[in-house]
Amino acid sequence: MNAEQLYEMLRKVQESSGYFFNREREKVFDLLDGLLLRRSK
Repeated sequence: MNAEQLYEMLRKVQESSGYFFNREREKVFDLLDGLLLRRSK
C-alpha cells in the first residue's frame, strides 16, 4: 500500500463521518508516508 491508496481509503471513511483531510495534500502525503514507514517496522 502506498500513501495515495491509504489516502483514498481513509478519505472515504472520514468524509462519511464529517471529517476532512487538510487541503495541503503534500503535507498530508508526508504524514501518510511516515505512518506507512512506521507500520512497516
